[in-house]
Amino acid sequence: MRILAVDDDQMLLDLLVPSMAHMGYTDVDTALSAREAFDIIMNAPQPYECILLDIQMPETDGIELCSMIRMLDDYKTTPIVMLTAMTDRAYIDKAFAAGAVDYITKPFDGLEVGTRLRIAQRMVEDRKAVTDKVFALNTLKTKVNEAYRFKRETAISIEDVPGVVDHLVLENYVLQLSRGQSFLSTAIGFRIVEFDRLFGSLSAPDLYYTLADVAEAISEQFRNSSFLMAYMGNGMYGLVTSRGDPAIGPELQDAVQGAVDAMELSTEDGIPCEITVATGLPQTNSIFFGSSAMAMVHAALDDVRHREGRIPGFAFRRPSDDAARLDAHAERLSRMT
Repeated sequence: MRILAVDDDQMLLDLLVPSMAHMGYTDVDTALSAREAFDIIMNAPQPYECILLDIQMPETDGIELCSMIRMLDDYKTTPIVMLTAMTDRAYIDKAFAAGAVDYITKPFDGLEVGTRLRIAQRMVEDRKAVTDKVFALNTLKTKVNEAYRFKRETAISIEDVPGVVDHLVLENYVLQLSRGQSFLSTAIGFRIVEFDRLFGSLSAPDLYYTLADVAEAISEQFRNSSFLMAYMGNGMYGLVTSRGDPAIGPELQDAVQGAVDAMELSTEDGIPCEITVATGLPQTNSIFFGSSAMAMVHAALDDVRHREGRIPGFAFRRPSDDAARLDAHAERLSRMT
């Protein structure tokens, strides 16, 4: 795997490169600034397969550089892993929103670096398989359906929708939240009620674009929020945002459905495509009882799994004064972790 590591600290790079070589990652180039890194990327004979970026750098920081790299056609899906000594969630959220898929905290732990690189390599391999299918799409028109085909339960990656990431990226993000940060987050599940019928009747390309359109309708409701969402398979989406997000309210169900209806979705043959999107109840992790960080996402998917649409008399629960005090307590804990 060809790697570019970018950090303005030469001593750190001198430690990081041999450490990666010891793990089997020997094809590594380095840069000491965003400008140098961008020049290297633009002049590279072959695109890099993984990029490590320091968040804090003079002039252009790692988050801005990440956004610049994502604008390049060859780097739309390249794993970008942030290097940071900053634990402030706001910086991490901005990095993910800019296109990062993971992050490694300083000072480095060799085991963690190896784990994050193996995850990145898995993403490279998975996306190479997708690229091979896209190539088949462009060269063999008769194999379009086969190239797009996926299993009912497959958590496919949906691209070019704001806030929507691969399911592995969402999982990485949630698993790296501290216990306090996890408590200050909430997960919501969304489900296409007619998914089983659509899966059996639509062509593979039509199904993919329908999933992308629904993702866009959901994403639009959270356009002013810091959130991440992934398609999780079986017509379901998992979204993670902060507790108290103003987008979470009694109007969310109707807003999502209204956005889908306004799209007037149809197949490539012009046949109207009726879509109903069920919205689940917000789910959170308890700060007092042990549970995995992904528990709230799994709970959100379980909650929405059997919903058929709007719940009669249903209203989202907003935090009470007691819950607000718990939030403040959790925030203090998160700063201590």
